[in-house]
Amino acid sequence: MIAHELFQIMLDLCPIKDKNKVLSIFNEKVKSLFKNISIEYVSGQKPNEKFKYELKSGSDFYGTIVFNNEYKKLTEENKYYLNSSCSLLTVILEKIANEELLKSDKKALESITKKQNTEIKESEAKFMELYENTPVALFRSTVEGHVLEVNMEMVRMYGFDSKEDLLNRPAVDYYTDPGDREKIIGLLQKTGEALNIISKETKKDGSLLWVKSNYRATFDPENPTKIKHIDGAAIDITASKDYEHELNSYRDELEERVKKRTNEIENQSVKLKESQKALTFLLADVNESRKELENVVKELAEVNKDLESFSYSVSHDLRAPLRAINGFTQILKEDYYNVLDDEGKRIMNVIISNVNSMTQLIDDLLAFTRIGRKVLVKNIINTNNFIRTIADELISPLQKKPAIIIDELPEILGDLNLLKQVFINLISNAIKFTGTVPEPAIKISGKEESKIVQITIEDNGIGFDNKYGEKIFEVFQRLHTVNEYEGAGVGLSIVKKIVEKHDGKIIAYGTPGKGARFTIHLKK
Repeated sequence: MIAHELFQIMLDLCPIKDKNKVLSIFNEKVKSLFKNISIEYVSGQKPNEKFKYELKSGSDFYGTIVFNNEYKKLTEENKYYLNSSCSLLTVILEKIANEELLKSDKKALESITKKQNTEIKESEAKFMELYENTPVALFRSTVEGHVLEVNMEMVRMYGFDSKEDLLNRPAVDYYTDPGDREKIIGLLQKTGEALNIISKETKKDGSLLWVKSNYRATFDPENPTKIKHIDGAAIDITASKDYEHELNSYRDELEERVKKRTNEIENQSVKLKESQKALTFLLADVNESRKELENVVKELAEVNKDLESFSYSVSHDLRAPLRAINGFTQILKEDYYNVLDDEGKRIMNVIISNVNSMTQLIDDLLAFTRIGRKVLVKNIINTNNFIRTIADELISPLQKKPAIIIDELPEILGDLNLLKQVFINLISNAIKFTGTVPEPAIKISGKEESKIVQITIEDNGIGFDNKYGEKIFEVFQRLHTVNEYEGAGVGLSIVKKIVEKHDGKIIAYGTPGKGARFTIHLKK
């Protein structure tokens, strides 16, 4: 966000003709964006100052920006943003110095302006094409329910022949329950937005569909309490709702069958108690009950198999809209990034981040469910080469690389692909949770005792309270928010499941602020 704000500041500064005013505003904005950072501008140079930036453009020298000591406390990312902003400041100063040259070349400026106008028109045309063809229904309406604008997906989704037909239909007529719109208006009046609203609505032909919508209000500048218009986006989730209904029906049917069978077994048990004297008949009834139980188990296994296939189908259907959203958002980012304002860019990045998080969550859940069915193919593994290769691949793209120490490790016996996932997850966690410490370090050690191999991965990261040592292996259990550390909360669950599938165990130990240690026990 800082990079976007600084870039906007630079754009705002461009029209200013006074160099000193430019530097004064730049200093003020730097203080507001980077806590405790202040700057001093000198026309000469200060070779003894450690934190400085020379404003040079080719052979021209405009002066030196000197930062106070708070500069060294910035993260590398923020230093990069600040230095990039100084580079933009250099460009602005150069523009100020060459202002007369720009004024003298009117024809060149007119040519540039004409070209820019052409590009803007082309961009607008592309944007309208994207607006009309996006697989999300977009609309604008008034509080009173008059529909002002829609795209073609909205027309298709509600079964109209044209935009004109749809615009003639009041917004309240779409809702099967008029109270739904009243609730939405109430939220908009209160907070300015209504997100992830699910409602049952009607199409032109009277058929029903389930819709998931997001609304945002634009208030009248002259009357801040009055909504000028409402913008929204909607997708048809009828198929997902049908799947959900089918799944619930399936579960209800299963519960009823289990309940029915349980009642039958209980009744048989009563009969058995009443006929204890007739041992022959009792044994016959027991055998009959056993067969029925086996049939129930078989039926349950078949139902579980169906549920598993159904879950996979649901996840596949979930990926389709995610891919569409991600694809069109990437197109928007590549072609219209500079056209959008800061809020538009922020929203676009939020969409991309959430799509990636949802995709990763689906992948993690499918991976977790597949582990139980995986047939182990065990081999002796050269642990040192195996783990060194994984560690090198994980840290190679990082700018801030942790120190990784790997002791001499004993060989392990197991499934190469599954154990690779174990060590990828554990080393990735160690890298992630040491990212904020000044000197991140990870140590991997091992030993063998009585045919049991122990591999330990420990770090000097943020650690955790040891009372959560077992809880962190549960699915979706997180000790930190997604904003602090990314992840879906499935990685350690996968690790534990793979280790237990090898008849092993994993133990976690942590201390807040002093790091964490994970020890894997595997049979040799």
